[in-house]
Amino acid sequence: MNQDLKLIKKHYGEKMMHLCRKMLPTILETEGLLPSLMFKNFEFNHDLYDDLKDNELLDEFRNFMYKQVNIEPFLYIDTDKTPEELLDEAGYILYECHSESEIQSFKRYYKKEEEICTFKTHRLDVSRVFFAIKKDVNQIKREDFIKPSRQDLYGTSVISIQFKKDGTNFLTITNRYNHRVRNPDATFSSNLDNIIPGLTKSFEKYYGIVQTIKDREFDIPNYVNIKGKYYKYNNEIGNIYYCPNNIIIKNEEIIKYPKEKYIVMDYFILDLQNKKIMLLDEMEDGFAYNINNINIKNIMVVNENLDKKIIITPDKGDEIIIKLNKDNQIISIKDTNIIRGENYFLTYCRNIEHLELPNLEILGDDALYDNTALKELELPKVKIIGKNFMAGEETALKVFRAPMLDILYPYAFCALNSALEVLDTPKLRAIGFMALKYNTVLKVFNAPNLESIGDFVLFCNESLEELNIPQNVDIGMSFLDYHPHRDEILESRRAI
Repeated sequence: MNQDLKLIKKHYGEKMMHLCRKMLPTILETEGLLPSLMFKNFEFNHDLYDDLKDNELLDEFRNFMYKQVNIEPFLYIDTDKTPEELLDEAGYILYECHSESEIQSFKRYYKKEEEICTFKTHRLDVSRVFFAIKKDVNQIKREDFIKPSRQDLYGTSVISIQFKKDGTNFLTITNRYNHRVRNPDATFSSNLDNIIPGLTKSFEKYYGIVQTIKDREFDIPNYVNIKGKYYKYNNEIGNIYYCPNNIIIKNEEIIKYPKEKYIVMDYFILDLQNKKIMLLDEMEDGFAYNINNINIKNIMVVNENLDKKIIITPDKGDEIIIKLNKDNQIISIKDTNIIRGENYFLTYCRNIEHLELPNLEILGDDALYDNTALKELELPKVKIIGKNFMAGEETALKVFRAPMLDILYPYAFCALNSALEVLDTPKLRAIGFMALKYNTVLKVFNAPNLESIGDFVLFCNESLEELNIPQNVDIGMSFLDYHPHRDEILESRRAI
C-alpha cells in the first residue's frame, strides 16, 4: 500500500481507502495530491464512506473530487478518424460489448486471479464497455513479465475502456494485471489521448461520448460545509453545529475542545476539570441543570471498544452513568437520584436508547422532544409529564408504562408515531389536547381512572384493540377520529 492510501486509511478508514483506490486512480498518480485534497475538503472522519454509501453519493463524491483538480489538462486533438482507425494505428483492435456474453468472451485474455471485476458484475447496467486488444496479443506472454509494471507491454496489451452511464461518461482504462500493479484503473492516466492523440475527440464525434463532470452542489445529509470543508455533525441548534471529535461550529468558527479537558456529547460540553456541564447561547436543559446542581466528587471516563461510559460520582447518592456512542452521542442514562426533571430535559438528544430514572416524579415541558431511538420507557414514579413530551420527529417508542402518572399535558406523544403499541397509565386522570395525536398503531390504552380527554387525542389512530377508560369520562372533540370502530368505542366505553 502506498503512503497516500495509508494516510487515507488512518484518517478516514479502510473502506474509504478502498473507495479512493477504486474511484480516484488518476489523482493517486500524483504523490501526495489525494491526501491534501481530502484534508482540505473533509474533516477526519471514519464514517465518511458509510455516510456516502448510505445516501447513494459515491459517484457524487468521485465527481466532486475530480472537480478539485484539472482532470482535462490537455488540449485534445481534433480528428476525423474513427476510434477504430486510430486504435488500429496504435496496434489495437477495438470492440464494444453489447451483452454479458460479449464481456465474458474477453476473460480468456486474463491470468487466473487477475481478472478485472467487470467479469463479476452486470457492468453494462452502469457502464458502456469497450475492449482494445493488441493485434499480436497471442505473442505477448504473462510469464515473460516477472516484475509487472502497469504500462509494460503485457499490461497494456489488453485494456478495458469504460464510460459511466451516469451522465458524466466518467472514464476508466484498466490494464491486464488488475490489482497486481499500482492503480490499474488509471492505465494511460485514464486519458484516451495517451493511447494515441485524437482518441478523446474521436469517441465524442463517432460514439457521442462526451466526458463531463456533473456540475451540481455536493450535499451530504448531516454534514455542513464551512469555508470549503465538510464536517459531520450530531446536532444543529440555532445555527450551531455540534460535531464528533469535540468540535463545535459557531458563526463559521471552528472550536476544538481539548479532549483531556472536555467531552462534547450531543449539545452538552462536559467540563471534566470543573465538573459541570456547559451549554452555549443561553440554552436550557433540565438534565444539565440537575448535574450542575449537585456536588460532584469525581468524573471517570471508561472506554468500551468504540463507546464510552461516563461515571459521575456525587457526594450524596448513587453514581450517574452516561453512555456515549463512537460519535459522542448519548445512548443511555441511568440516574437514580433525580426526582424532578426541569423543562427541556434532554430535549435534543435523539439517540438515547435506554433511560433509567426510577425516582423521577415530575418532568417539565419539552422533555425528550426530539428522541427517535427509545423503544421502551418506564417511569415508575412519575406523576406529571409536561407538554410536548416526545412530540418532535417520528419516534420509535413501542411501550410506555407510567403506573403513577396523574397528568399528561398537551401535545405529549403527538409526533407521527407508527410504533407505540402499549400505553399503560392506570392512575392517569387527565390528558391534554393533541396528546397522542397521530399515534397510528396504538393497540392498548389502559387508563381506568381517566376523568378528561382533550381535543384530538388519538386522532388518526386505526389500530386500537383494547381501551380501558371509565364510562363517564369527559371526551373532547375528534377523539379517535378515523378509527374504523370509533362509534362503537364511544358508545360502549370498553374494549373493542
